[in-house]
Amino acid sequence: MGVRWWSLALAGLVLTVALVHTASVQSERGPMAIVLHVNMINQTATLNGSSSEQGVSLSGEVRVDYVLIPVHVVLSSSTDIAWATNVTPKEMTFNSSGLQYFNADVSIPAGIYNRTATLTVKGNATISGIPADTSSDTATIAVNGPGEGTQPEIPVVPPPKGGGASVVIPNLPLITTAVSAAVVASTALVFWRWKSRRLKTDVAAKKRPSHDND
Repeated sequence: MGVRWWSLALAGLVLTVALVHTASVQSERGPMAIVLHVNMINQTATLNGSSSEQGVSLSGEVRVDYVLIPVHVVLSSSTDIAWATNVTPKEMTFNSSGLQYFNADVSIPAGIYNRTATLTVKGNATISGIPADTSSDTATIAVNGPGEGTQPEIPVVPPPKGGGASVVIPNLPLITTAVSAAVVASTALVFWRWKSRRLKTDVAAKKRPSHDND
């Protein structure tokens, strides 16, 4: 065996030791070669409150860099005030570096006004079941007060019964005044007629001849 052979054998031994050490470190810490990015494309969403349940949808993207072997990403979503959320798709597989997209849906309960919620979407990446990297991003959902940004509702008054004919009720003080005036006028008329008859009777009595001297 020559010096050259021993040199090659020694180099092979060193390379083997280095590979074994690298594999040991990766098995303890996980393969951290990839880089995971979770980004919300829509950072904010604003809508008016409602008396019924409503929903809002926001989009986002997942990017994985330095992919050499398949990477599995699992997504989850939540809000800071416990509104129901759902993210689709929930799982992604990257066979190479690149982008994939998702939608996060949030259900807003009925009767919510003047509230703000923070939506968080988190991604967990694994390689062959071993954790590799995590990433998350947030978006803000603002719910305005009732009627903000919309025309106020005008209440509809139902038409009166009886063929749609309207009935106008006079003002009560006006009725009282009219009745009082009628009573006064009637009393004055009766008094005037009584006085007129009294005067006629007196005149007739004066004109009647006297029979006292007969």
